[in-house]
Amino acid sequence: MKKALLTTVALLIAISPVAAEARCVPNNEVIAAKAVPVIQYKNTTIDGVKVFYREAGPKDAPVLLLLHGFPTSSHMFRNLIPLLADRYRVIAPDYPGYGQSDAPDHTKFDYTFANLTNIVDKLTEKVAADRYSMYVMDYGAPIGYRLALKHPERVESLIVQNGNAYSERPRRILGSDQGLLGRKDAGTPGSTCRPGYARDYEVPIHRRYGRCRTYQPRQLGRRSGAA
Repeated sequence: MKKALLTTVALLIAISPVAAEARCVPNNEVIAAKAVPVIQYKNTTIDGVKVFYREAGPKDAPVLLLLHGFPTSSHMFRNLIPLLADRYRVIAPDYPGYGQSDAPDHTKFDYTFANLTNIVDKLTEKVAADRYSMYVMDYGAPIGYRLALKHPERVESLIVQNGNAYSERPRRILGSDQGLLGRKDAGTPGSTCRPGYARDYEVPIHRRYGRCRTYQPRQLGRRSGAA
C-alpha cells in the first residue's frame, strides 16, 4: 500500500510540469502599439515674411488646414494635431504677427484679413496642398471664408466653430453714423471711441482702464505660447 502511494506521488510529480505547460500556453500574439505622430515645426518665407507652421501626418493623406483665432496661434492645436495626424495631413500656420511667425511693423505690413488670406493661400501652394478641408474659428473664419471664395475648387469641406461672418458695416453695428471710420482719434488714448472693430473689423479696438486703445497684431500675437 505504501509502495503504491509512493508510486502515485512520483507519477504526479513527473507529469505536473507537463500539465502546467499545457495549461499555460504562451500567447505569442503581439499587440502593436499605436505610433505617436511626429509633428514637424517648419518655417517658410512668403513675401519677405517668415511664416511658421506645424505639419503632421502622411503626405498623401487628405489635407486639413487648421486656422487659429485671436490672439492665439497654432499652439492652440498642439493637442488636437496628434489625434488627427494618423489619417490626415494636418497643416496649422501662425499668421504674421502671431506665434512664431515674423511680426513686421504695421507700417510695412498690412494686417488685414485680405492680406492674411493671401499669406495662407501662398503657404498652401508652397506645401503643395491643392485640395484641403478647413477648420476655422474666430479670426480664422474670415480668412478661411476668403480662401473658399478665392478657390472654391480647392475646398473639400468647412468646419466652423464660433466663426464670425458679418453682414453689416461696422458703423451700423457700433450704433453710430461715424462709428470708427474716418475718425482720427479712433483707438488713441483718451478718445471716446467705443470698443469694436474698424476697417471692416480688421483693426482690433479694446477698452482698457476707461480708455480706448488700438493693439497691433504684433503686440497681441506674442501672447501665445512657444512651439
